[in-house]
Amino acid sequence: MHREIVGATEIEVDIKSGTDLNGLLDIVIDKYPELAKLRDTTLLSLNHNYAPDDYILQPGDEVAMFPPVGGG
Repeated sequence: MHREIVGATEIEVDIKSGTDLNGLLDIVIDKYPELAKLRDTTLLSLNHNYAPDDYILQPGDEVAMFPPVGGG
């Protein structure tokens, strides 16, 4: 879903020092407003692991956005 809205599998975003994962999500939603409808269900992965929303991003961090997945 995210990929279809953005129109790419990968984007680069310049952020200010001190930006956390929530702030990054705000920036991406500002650029791609259609993502706002997915905000509450979007999961974020940081460097291939889960991280708290208030994690302060560091240079070179890789963040992935994806919808929730089910399983058992």
